[in-house]
Amino acid sequence: MGRFGYVGTFRAAASQLIAGVAEIAVRVVDGAVQVFTATRAGGGLLSFTLTSTGDGLALVDHQVTDAGTRLSAGPALSFLTYDGTTRLLVTGGYSRALGGWNLGGDGSMGAGFSLARGPVGVFSAHDQFRLGSTDVIAVVRAGGETIELWQLGAKSRLARIGQAELFHDRSDAQGVVALADVRVGGNLYLLSLSNAEEALRVWRISDAGMITAVSQVGAGAGLGIAAPTDLQVVQAFGRSYAVVAAAGSSSISIVALDDDGQMQLADHVIDTRETRFQSVQAVAAAQVAAQVFLFAGGADGGVQAFRMLPDGRLITAGQVITSAEVGLQRIVAIEAIVINGRIELVIGREGAGIVRLRFDPGDLAPMTMGGNGDDAISGDARDDLLWGGAGDDTLSGGAGDDVLVDGAGADILIGGEGADHFVLSGDGQGDTIKGFDPTKDHIDLSDWGRIYSVQSLDISESAGVITIRWRDEILVLHPAEGVTLRPSDFSSAGLFGLWHLTTPSVIAGRRIEGTAAAETLTGFGGADTLVGSAGPDLLIGGSGRDVADYAEMTAGVRASLAGGPQAMSAGQADQYDSVEDLLGSGFDDWLAGDDSGNRLGGRAGADTLLGGGGADRLVGGTGDDLLAGGAGADTLDGGDGADTASWAASDTGVQVDLTLGHAEGGDVLIGVEHLLGSDFDDTLQGDALGNAISGGGGRDQIRGGKGNDTLSGGDGNDSLFGESGHATLSGGAGDDWLFGDTGNDVLQGDAGIDWVVMIHKSGVEIDLALQGPQSTGGGGIDSLSGIENVMTGARNDTVYGDEGANTLDAGAGDDSLSGRGGDDCLLGGAGNDTLLGGDGLDWAAFAGPAAVQVDLRILIAQNTGEGLDLLNGIEALAGGSGADSLTGNDLANQLQGNQGADRLSGFGGNDTLEGGEGDDVVLGGAGDDLLLGGLGNDRFVLATGQDTVLGGPGQDTLAVTGEGGRRIVLGTTTKQQLTDGGVTLQSVECIIGAAGNDRFTGSAAANGLAGGDGRDVLRGLGGADRLKGGAGHDRLEGGAGADILSGGAGNDTLIGGLGADRFVLSTGRDRVIDFSARAGDRLVIDDGQFRNVWGLSSQQVVQRFGRDLGDHVRLEFGHTWIEFSDIASLDTLRAAIEVI
Repeated sequence: MGRFGYVGTFRAAASQLIAGVAEIAVRVVDGAVQVFTATRAGGGLLSFTLTSTGDGLALVDHQVTDAGTRLSAGPALSFLTYDGTTRLLVTGGYSRALGGWNLGGDGSMGAGFSLARGPVGVFSAHDQFRLGSTDVIAVVRAGGETIELWQLGAKSRLARIGQAELFHDRSDAQGVVALADVRVGGNLYLLSLSNAEEALRVWRISDAGMITAVSQVGAGAGLGIAAPTDLQVVQAFGRSYAVVAAAGSSSISIVALDDDGQMQLADHVIDTRETRFQSVQAVAAAQVAAQVFLFAGGADGGVQAFRMLPDGRLITAGQVITSAEVGLQRIVAIEAIVINGRIELVIGREGAGIVRLRFDPGDLAPMTMGGNGDDAISGDARDDLLWGGAGDDTLSGGAGDDVLVDGAGADILIGGEGADHFVLSGDGQGDTIKGFDPTKDHIDLSDWGRIYSVQSLDISESAGVITIRWRDEILVLHPAEGVTLRPSDFSSAGLFGLWHLTTPSVIAGRRIEGTAAAETLTGFGGADTLVGSAGPDLLIGGSGRDVADYAEMTAGVRASLAGGPQAMSAGQADQYDSVEDLLGSGFDDWLAGDDSGNRLGGRAGADTLLGGGGADRLVGGTGDDLLAGGAGADTLDGGDGADTASWAASDTGVQVDLTLGHAEGGDVLIGVEHLLGSDFDDTLQGDALGNAISGGGGRDQIRGGKGNDTLSGGDGNDSLFGESGHATLSGGAGDDWLFGDTGNDVLQGDAGIDWVVMIHKSGVEIDLALQGPQSTGGGGIDSLSGIENVMTGARNDTVYGDEGANTLDAGAGDDSLSGRGGDDCLLGGAGNDTLLGGDGLDWAAFAGPAAVQVDLRILIAQNTGEGLDLLNGIEALAGGSGADSLTGNDLANQLQGNQGADRLSGFGGNDTLEGGEGDDVVLGGAGDDLLLGGLGNDRFVLATGQDTVLGGPGQDTLAVTGEGGRRIVLGTTTKQQLTDGGVTLQSVECIIGAAGNDRFTGSAAANGLAGGDGRDVLRGLGGADRLKGGAGHDRLEGGAGADILSGGAGNDTLIGGLGADRFVLSTGRDRVIDFSARAGDRLVIDDGQFRNVWGLSSQQVVQRFGRDLGDHVRLEFGHTWIEFSDIASLDTLRAAIEVI
């Protein structure tokens, strides 16, 4: 194993420059090693030279970077030389051009530079390489969909020469975290590592800069990586390898690259308690004596060293753990450089300070490899790497710390002096190790298979020799001289300390192309790309996540994965089996998924992407695309162009918010400008861009945001909010509400009774009769059409209606409302308002809680309770929730009291008066009036004319006026002719008479009849009635039911009828015709009115005031008496009197 040494920690700079160092680059100038570090945006850059004194880092220069206003990506550094000057290229923060700083020979950072005509934005990764005789820079924008190649030309100008689509989810701003180039077999390849896709892709770069996808390997192909973080390329042992670090899986993967760009997994190791690369963030590689060493660090307080074997497998080579002297917590960057056979490490951390370590790999000898025969290989006194290969080999390390790899066959391994590392192959053969010392030597059995514990092994001892067995593997260990071996010397950590996981096999995806003829394309088991052509093909993906790619098509395609295997593509005539994803052409495509969770990519053109069930990713690409995710938590990525996310096929209402980028149900929206709702009740929210949002059917609520939006309600009663910006609001069918704002809006009500709502900081001015733009106040020039009603805010507003029926609601403020033609409703609200009705039946409505008093006979401003209001051309009034007093004039008026105990007076004209809720008083006045009570116990005052009274719920009373006698029956709903008019009654329970000889008849219900002055006849009929005669000689007939009869002043005749009736003693000389004590009739005497019975019992009353007149009896109280014509004895009356 190698040995770590601590050099020092640099802390002599501002904290923002030495904390969170996430990128390190190294160059050598005239033998001096220069180091450049970069933090994330908002920190800065430092330059050093490596020294042999102090903390090992001598500060040369620094630069500060602005945090900016946009989310940054991780920094990336590279060196670019042109025009004789070497420059430090920096990406990660937002910039309007690729650039950085010019470098001096001593590592100082001079003037900044920028490359003209290049890409703009935040770049999550970049790489640069030579293509022919020119420099090329490869970039990926944060959240972008493409890899772009930019060629550096004269005058520092860039020209884009190629690009390729990444086809991953843009929701992760760090989609591609690293790029690296490598030449293999004469071919130039670009490698991209995607966090969003969790995959490594290989792209072939042609001499002209064309980018072609070759292969990919990742989580979808069985490689156990999650949240990849770093990528390195190693070329050694005659092969090329990609080293992939992944924080989410705490893993390092070694992927071999073939000449044709295909990939093979060489090794995949996972952090354990014995290693130090949990949540690995950074990996660095260095070569000493043609031997490869890797260094990794993450979140578990240390740096882990590995040694790479010629087949790409890793073995541990040492580790250093954080301590009081050296802080290695939360490592985010590592850079390695070889100086005099030792590896110098510079380490960046989340915490403050840049750490320098030194790794001594030992005295390395050149690697020795055997062939396929039975080889005998010996090392020397140096640190040897001996590789047996196939055959029954004998490997002797000799002195030094040696690594002996047995290979296939029955091998003998002799370590010799030193701390030796024995790597055993899983070959099903019996191998032997001689001279083993467990105190310094190490055995690696990880290639034997998935062995989770040493307890799974059969370890035995015989005559000092240890035998280890597992399945068909056998290892015999002979001890070194003077060493005693025991089974307890072997532990899980000692035999399997580095956890390899390479099975089941990981198969890299390939690109498979056909011809124009009809053919079958079959995948190889990885995540393959099947390139569709003009012929009717059968595309069989096989295992792995496969995609059908129509990039080569010269016209748009229709392709659908729905229907399971052999699903037919309607336009392309291709068939699919085990294909999960679709990529369209550069034209207008129609792509549909199934229920398995698909990735659909439209590329260029106006594409339609339909996700189906499952968690789908839909990427529109360039062009104006339509994306419909369907069921499941989908990602809808519109890409460039004006793209629409649709829920038209949803079977329920949706909530979508473009400002947050998500929809109800877990959908994520990226690069989507427009929305199409469902046929149900939707809530749709735009963003700061110009959105086109359509609600579809249902009762929708749509808000546009700050852009110039186009909002359409569709069918249903919708609410549309333009907010700031110049918006176009179309209500569609239904009764809609359109909320304008400060911009120049177009407000179209369309079919239905539609409202415009304008609540500006200043007064509103609206004329519904105007065609074309008009200044509506608040700085806006708006166009209104198809609008019936207007609502404004608490300012001094001026609103004109049109020739139709309008409702103008001005709210508080001194408002002027003019209805013009049509039957209008004007609501002035609080303030001194002018309400001009114009032609038609026009209303003035007072909807507030205050009690208002309004009289239409007053032609000047009047204090209504809501202000000093002027009403002109108003025929109808509506009150609010207070106790209102509404008075009409000689015209035909309509008065509505609404809530509260209101008083409505119609005066002349044929009026309609409606009390509403509360105990109201309704006076029709002259004319043929319709009087409606509503909820509550209402009182109707009957005057001249042919009136209709509808009482409604509650106990309602009809009061007659005038001196002429009236004959009114409550139990009939037909018209009743009176001496001075007529009346039609319904749901009226009580009558109050006036002067004149009235004849009132009740109904089957409980009635209250009061005669007033005159000789009245009151008949209760059924129900428990209350009859009161008043002045005059009246006749009261209770009828059926328990009635109360009170004759009042005058000489009255009282007939109780059936039921237990109560006869009330009143002034005058009254006569009771049918008193029956047995039936429950009672005489009621109020001792408060008749003081002479105060304190007397009923017997005493009879005894003192009773008179037996032979065939009838009488009670005489001076000038008042009551006579019972059908009672012959006072004894009958004694028990039937109640004194109250």
